[in-house]
Amino acid sequence: MNAHPPAKPAENPSAASPALLRSADAAEQLAVSEATLSRWRTSGSGPRWINLNGIARYRQSDLDNFIEEHCA
Repeated sequence: MNAHPPAKPAENPSAASPALLRSADAAEQLAVSEATLSRWRTSGSGPRWINLNGIARYRQSDLDNFIEEHCA
């Protein structure tokens, strides 16, 4: 269970976090286009993301959780 809605930026992204993934890498892992990932951020339906100076970044663990939650 996430403490925040999935499309909200994660809080405190620099706190001992592993490498952050670019949108292109996240989209590839999810097998969607970057445009779809962007729409998901806007609509609040995608994986958690981090706003790093205006650039969306993703933690691997957030992508893994999103995949697990959305696979039947």
